[in-house]
Amino acid sequence: ELGKVSRMKILFAGGGTLGPVTPLLAVIDELKRLRLEVECVFVGTPTGPERRLVEGAGIRFLALDAPKLRRYADVRTLLTPFLFLRALWNADRLLAAEKPSLVVGAGGYVQVPLGIAAKLRGVKVLVHQQDVVSSFSNKLLALFADAITATFDVSLRDFSKKKTSVIGNPVRR
Repeated sequence: ELGKVSRMKILFAGGGTLGPVTPLLAVIDELKRLRLEVECVFVGTPTGPERRLVEGAGIRFLALDAPKLRRYADVRTLLTPFLFLRALWNADRLLAAEKPSLVVGAGGYVQVPLGIAAKLRGVKVLVHQQDVVSSFSNKLLALFADAITATFDVSLRDFSKKKTSVIGNPVRR
């Protein structure tokens, strides 16, 4: 379907660790290889290791601070709703400036406010679940996603079967 679009911008989101970054870089590499007119921008955490890897691949990087959504007792959990609202506001401002056609996330908390803000703006959202155990951030964003891709069949138990496709995990050439 990408071949039918004359020009589009995709925001790829993930970070905190390099786990969500590598499959997204593989997708970006393939889009470049196919010479499609797609502008790729990566949205990651302000302090994670992904910035260096993404910028090293020649991809524009934008930072979005998003709170970790803890599921255990911690005093920082009291601040989470306020920090999340701030992240949602900043994500909406980022989307207004970038005007993407699609947001693609593969894990990490930075994708959650970005994906929710995208959905509220009418931007399509895709989530990729690469691990056997589904991440909490992917489960949250899947509620707003238009499509979900997964590496393993077992992920179908965590996501809507109507909008989930098992495709394997993208890898770089």
